[in-house]
Amino acid sequence: MRARGPGPKGSIFRYPRRGRRELAGRTTKILSALHLAAELLERALTPEHAGWIALVTLTAGQGFGFNRAFLLRRSNGQLEGWLGVGPRSPEEAGRLWHELRSRGDNPLARLRTLQPEVIAQERARLSDLLHALATPVEETCGRWTRGFLARRDVQDPCVKHWVATLQSPVLLVVPLVRQGAFWGVLLADNFVTHAPITAPLLEGAQALCHNLQVALERTELWASFQAEQEARRRAENALLLVETARALAHDIKNPLTAAAGLLQHLLQHPPPTAEAWERWGRRVAEGLSRVEQQVNQLVRELASRGQGMELTSVDVGELVQRLVASWQPLAESRQVALHFAPSPYPVRVWADPRYLERCVENLLSNAIKAVGLGGEVRVTVVEEEDRVRISVADNGHPLPQTLRANPFGGGPGQGGGPGEGLASVRRLTEAMGGHVEYDESEPGWVRFSVTLGRSP
Repeated sequence: MRARGPGPKGSIFRYPRRGRRELAGRTTKILSALHLAAELLERALTPEHAGWIALVTLTAGQGFGFNRAFLLRRSNGQLEGWLGVGPRSPEEAGRLWHELRSRGDNPLARLRTLQPEVIAQERARLSDLLHALATPVEETCGRWTRGFLARRDVQDPCVKHWVATLQSPVLLVVPLVRQGAFWGVLLADNFVTHAPITAPLLEGAQALCHNLQVALERTELWASFQAEQEARRRAENALLLVETARALAHDIKNPLTAAAGLLQHLLQHPPPTAEAWERWGRRVAEGLSRVEQQVNQLVRELASRGQGMELTSVDVGELVQRLVASWQPLAESRQVALHFAPSPYPVRVWADPRYLERCVENLLSNAIKAVGLGGEVRVTVVEEEDRVRISVADNGHPLPQTLRANPFGGGPGQGGGPGEGLASVRRLTEAMGGHVEYDESEPGWVRFSVTLGRSP
């Protein structure tokens, strides 16, 4: 019994002469495979995963039982081979099927998890055949609305090329139409067993392709969303890298400035003894060592994108006293009175000592530059219940009008101005769980403060 299908001229549909009971059993098997495939396609993670589920459902013995199947997709006026499953020759088919039977393997059972390495291996194994199936998109392709069967006498140029390439006795062709546009095609055949392609198989393949099209739209939308998220994440990381590098590059200047002040002081006031020279030399070396530490920190923060800070208990009085001492020679050379009265007992805060050092050094550098000759800078550490406030005040020039509205926002001051350093202070302080403040409540004085959590 022969009947024409809805496809191109020359396509046929062959109904096997079998009993109703056997036909009903095959139909039940197809419906069960369709039900499982629909469930799996709803959970597909990528377009490749969805396509793989459809092809394995078509070729698995527990599924539709085709010998092989292929998916082609439209790209730049071409129908290109995308995915394939099945043997390349009758000899290879015998080996593969014997191996599957001996292992008792059920390919459908392995479809619940994405196995990209398996998909990649099968794509590589069939790469020559997938490449050979490629063909230009003909006008007739866009007219296909349903699946059909084709023999070697088919006249449609696309189908004729596929039948010849695959050497198919009868080829199943199911168009993939998405949102009214021809998107691709599914091909399947029984080139080894020559098993007939029945009406339930054709209708089942048509239903499977409908579910595949829905899954492809969903997974491609999800892939597009993930790509946008990744692009946004990379842009944010790139911005963070730039901000981290710019802030650290600015902060590196501070210990260099302090070391230069020490050298200038030595030139103007040469020490009278070798011991004094040695003492001053150690202070210069300490200043240059801090520069090296800043450079190393720059490398670490760029590598980690400024994340992963661990807070420890830091004696803030000792840290501030050490930094004030390192800046004292520069202050003296500029006739600036730099005052700090340390507490008689340790005052500890939760901080990253490297970050806290950079914050205090930024504030000291800005203050000494702001006061000019004959000015005064006062540094204080004040305990406030569960917080500790570190303040640097100076009686120099007030903050530029452009920075007063948002002193810590990194406004005009790029290239080493106060805005750059103050923005760095804010970022580092907030990263340590603290906050920054600016005030001119005392007439003639400008004060910047860093407040951090107090530690035992």
